[in-house]
Amino acid sequence: MTMTPVAECELRDLIERLDRNELRALDDAATFLQSLRFGNGRAMNESPTFVAEFADGEETRMTVFTSPKKLDVERGVRLARHAYRSRKQQELPPIIKALFERDGKVLETYSAVDLEDDEAPL
Repeated sequence: MTMTPVAECELRDLIERLDRNELRALDDAATFLQSLRFGNGRAMNESPTFVAEFADGEETRMTVFTSPKKLDVERGVRLARHAYRSRKQQELPPIIKALFERDGKVLETYSAVDLEDDEAPL
């Protein structure tokens, strides 16, 4: 979705009519949407999936928006723990192993020892 200079000008004219708080919110939203579409040249669907296995055998899987060069395991663990708590509505067991994958290919694996620092309560 590319905007022409004329469309950009029309959009700016519309935005100028908004009050300051609305303008800031719209600007933040526009920046966010542009970063998803154009910012780093990759789409959200290219993000890896974080798969976590808990001690009770439950498994969570979710896409984590992270750099492919530096996978954000802390974010993956945090999201997995929230997903588990939301799904099971019970005390959280430790994660015994986890991995990042994309398109069926394992990018990185983690053992319980690797994840110990990330097991602090939320």
